Amino acid sequence: TTSNLVHFRSGYALLDAVCILILFFFALLGSYHNLFILRTSPVVIPYYWYYARLIPTIKPN
Repeated sequence: TTSNLVHFRSGYALLDAVCILILFFFALLGSYHNLFILRTSPVVIPYYWYYARLIPTIKPN
């Protein structure tokens, strides 16, 4: 499972960069747009996806 975990982490490296770019792009928008975007689910999904991806890393197995 250790090799699978390493492959799992490296496989999502590109998605990590994409999520960071998307969140950084939204951070550059105005405050009004930020308040509107944070209330929409498609932008909140990367946050849940990021924390959900950390779960296999925290597990000892």
